[in-house]
Amino acid sequence: MALRWRILTRLVDHYPSAIDPQFSVPGIILSAKNHTLYTDSLIADALLGAGDALDCFNQKAQDASTMADYIRNIQAMQRVEDSIQTTANNQLVATQQLAMGAQQIDMGTQRMDIVTQQKDVVDALITAGDAVATASLYKKVFGDCCDVPQNTDNGGCGCA
Repeated sequence: MALRWRILTRLVDHYPSAIDPQFSVPGIILSAKNHTLYTDSLIADALLGAGDALDCFNQKAQDASTMADYIRNIQAMQRVEDSIQTTANNQLVATQQLAMGAQQIDMGTQRMDIVTQQKDVVDALITAGDAVATASLYKKVFGDCCDVPQNTDNGGCGCA
């Protein structure tokens, strides 16, 4: 009878490689050899990670594209900064306009007080009935009616 060797079918053997990936194969590895194929091909070097896949022109074109993207980003950031500055300036102008509006309201209130006082004097003139007192009060409120000296001989102010 002859001697027969039998191998388990679920047996997996591993080949320890110096580079990744390590190989696993079903069965037993009897022998293994490494072969290195050197080539001048750009594509093979680029795929293996040992060289550039682009020539000088395409590298420069890619660099220019990257620089253009960078410049667009800087411009967008500048527009945002300008927008923020414009908003701050608009807020400052609005604050100044509010302050001016408050001053105008104060001046309007003062004018209203003066007009109210003048109205009170006019009401007093209407109810006084005395012509001399009325003229005196009128002059206090509204000032002289003209710049020339008044001639009251004919009963008027002499402005005619």
